[in-house]
Amino acid sequence: FCCSRNICKWGGQALLIRLRGGGGIRLHGAEGNGCAEGNGCTVAEGYGCAVAEGYGCAVAEGYGCAVAEGYGCAVAEGYGCAVVEGYGCAVAEGYGCAVAEGYGCAVAEGYGCAVAEGYGCCSPLPSRRGRCLSSRSGPGSDPSQHPSGLPR
Repeated sequence: FCCSRNICKWGGQALLIRLRGGGGIRLHGAEGNGCAEGNGCTVAEGYGCAVAEGYGCAVAEGYGCAVAEGYGCAVAEGYGCAVVEGYGCAVAEGYGCAVAEGYGCAVAEGYGCAVAEGYGCCSPLPSRRGRCLSSRSGPGSDPSQHPSGLPR
């Protein structure tokens, strides 16, 4: 899950990225050694790589890698990775990994891992020896908190 020759993919999955606490970043281009492609809004900093397709916005910071397609919302920081499918929202911090599918919301911090499917919400617990422990709770993410999650 990272970039080669300006292409970032992870099993053909889709995600959109936006920075928390901010609106869409309307920039085209890449900084440092990153790469940017597509018709959307993409920013790559440092050694990261971001690709945005469609209407979204992708941002990769540090050594992370992000691929954005469609209308989702995700943020990858540091060495983490985030993948969002559909209208969900995922945030990965540190060395964690988060995956959100459908309308769910997943957040991973530190070394944890979170996966949300459908309308549920997953909160991460500390992972041990590469195992991903997660707990599920909540009715799902609030669309008002994710303005970039637009209907198709």
